[in-house]
Amino acid sequence: MPKQSTLSPPYLVQLARRRTHTRGWWLRAIFMLAGLGLIVGGALANEVWLAAHLAPHGHITEVAYVYVLRALAVGIGSGCAILALATSIRTLQNCLLMIAGLGVALGGFEATLRLVDWFASAPHPDAPTGLQATAYPGLFYENAPNFREDGEQKFNSLGMRDDERVFSAERTTIVVVGDSIEAWRAVPIAELYPRRLESLLHTQHNTAGVQVLNLGVTGYSLHQKRLMLQYRGLAWQPKLAVVGYCLNDPIPAWELINYFTNKPRRKLWKSVDFLNARVRSLLHPYGLDFYHEGHRPGTQTWNELVEDFHTLGQLATQQNVKVILVIFPLMVDTPVAYPWLDVHRRVTEVARQNGIEVIDLLASYRSAGFSQVRADTVHPNTIGHRLAAEALYSAITQRHLLPFSN
Repeated sequence: MPKQSTLSPPYLVQLARRRTHTRGWWLRAIFMLAGLGLIVGGALANEVWLAAHLAPHGHITEVAYVYVLRALAVGIGSGCAILALATSIRTLQNCLLMIAGLGVALGGFEATLRLVDWFASAPHPDAPTGLQATAYPGLFYENAPNFREDGEQKFNSLGMRDDERVFSAERTTIVVVGDSIEAWRAVPIAELYPRRLESLLHTQHNTAGVQVLNLGVTGYSLHQKRLMLQYRGLAWQPKLAVVGYCLNDPIPAWELINYFTNKPRRKLWKSVDFLNARVRSLLHPYGLDFYHEGHRPGTQTWNELVEDFHTLGQLATQQNVKVILVIFPLMVDTPVAYPWLDVHRRVTEVARQNGIEVIDLLASYRSAGFSQVRADTVHPNTIGHRLAAEALYSAITQRHLLPFSN
């Protein structure tokens, strides 16, 4: 006769329940620990920590987006904790399977993006073109003299976005300090607003002795523009200094600074980079971006901006040079009213408080139509540069900013 089992069916049932209970306890513990970790991480994570893990250049400028990430982490963590305490083991198992499925999908998406990047026709150059390291403290880099691109000379022997021509400190001089708007290589030199302004002064006011020096450098922040004026612009003893202002001026171009200070670029998941870019593009037309955050009173970027305007005002007084700020708007088609108007007002106010003249091109560009004046949402095309030059010419003559305009 076959040997009968000494274990009774009730005991087998009890053992199965005990094993299920043990597995359930571990599953609940995993969800609880994961939830608490997300809650604590979301609550304590600061911009520095998030930049080290999410920003390829080590800096996060979209501070509003950081708040969203932190809130998302706390929300997901709270959900995990609630699931651990209040749901059945079967529900937890299903959630775990769903998380595993999302992980597989994310891995597939990452692999796809990497394959697409690998099959791309031409890799992007690692080194920025037309720029070189500089000996001036705080500038980090400058235009490369005699730089040529596509068969054309983009910067002259002095590193200016200008033709090779003779300048003299004996002539009435206007110095322009700016960023990629003034150094834009896609627009011919004669069409950029510094040269257009010079032409207007020569033809409309019969002042052939006036020279306009374009010292714009791609990616410069207001702080770097102020230093460029101190280091190079004031040496020409200008009667007027024009400071081009873009709404990203509180934030320097960290990717360029990191390159010229030999700081390596962080290698991020391409899927994370892709999703970050898409979320930013969705929030941007509503003004939920770093342009607002960089100008928010009480922040480090705003305090540094105020200090730079204060220093510019002091320079104007000490060097007997008038300074005029030209504010370029963001030329974005938005579903709401222009969301950066408060930024324009705030910058105008702090500039005027320090004795700096201001031209705001928002009304002029909006009247002409953003689509008609932009090369992209930040850089004006030839029409946009013409309007900027005309606005400057009117301000110079009407506000008597040069000796001959009295």
